[in-house]
Amino acid sequence: MASDPASPLSIHDAAQRLGLEPVVLRALVHAKCVPAFRDNQNRWRVRIDASVTEAIAKAPAADRTPSPTVLSEEIAELTALLRDQTTLVTSLKALLGRQDALVERFETVAQSALAERDHVQHQADALDANLRHSLDLLTRAIERGESLSKQQAALQGKLDRAVELLEQSVTGQERIAGAAGQAASGFERSLDLLENASGQPKAEQLENQLNRALDLVDSMVAGKGQSPAPGGPDQKRGLFSGLRRLVGSRP
Repeated sequence: MASDPASPLSIHDAAQRLGLEPVVLRALVHAKCVPAFRDNQNRWRVRIDASVTEAIAKAPAADRTPSPTVLSEEIAELTALLRDQTTLVTSLKALLGRQDALVERFETVAQSALAERDHVQHQADALDANLRHSLDLLTRAIERGESLSKQQAALQGKLDRAVELLEQSVTGQERIAGAAGQAASGFERSLDLLENASGQPKAEQLENQLNRALDLVDSMVAGKGQSPAPGGPDQKRGLFSGLRRLVGSRP
């Protein structure tokens, strides 16, 4: 950023701006040809304007020649500048040292960060593999559960059908047992009636009723696919023979 032309400058900066040697400008300041003032550090400050340029142009050659005082002052200021520069260089070296330390630390941190990133990436890959494996196992478990559910449903259907058939079989057996019991009671009543019968026609009528009852039992047993129960054809023929002998012996 360029300096303000009206702002005060040091002897060296002003001399560079005016195209003069610093010691010549300092001599003109001592000769009061160029207006100047001292700052807080007792150093000359010059404001460059048109009047300063005109005063330098009109200054005699004698005022341009530096005196021993001017030279001594220039040397003192140069020494101060050199000291300041030395201090500045020392500060710069310290800053460079700190910068080098920061760079080294940054490299260490960067290497650690890279290693940590690789470790995290490895863990992420392992976690991803475990998640994929778990998902595969879960999918298989769900498929197996669905298959087992279907098998259980099929078995439940077969079990329900078996229970239903068993209930029907038990009901049929109960009906057959009831019919057989009724037939046995009828047989007993028929025998009692035959024994008490006093006429032949009545005995034949009872024999016909008994014959129909036995035929009914046969048809019921054959309809259920059962083996001949007591009261089958052989037993019925024997019973008929006994009934006929009983009826024939009646008066």
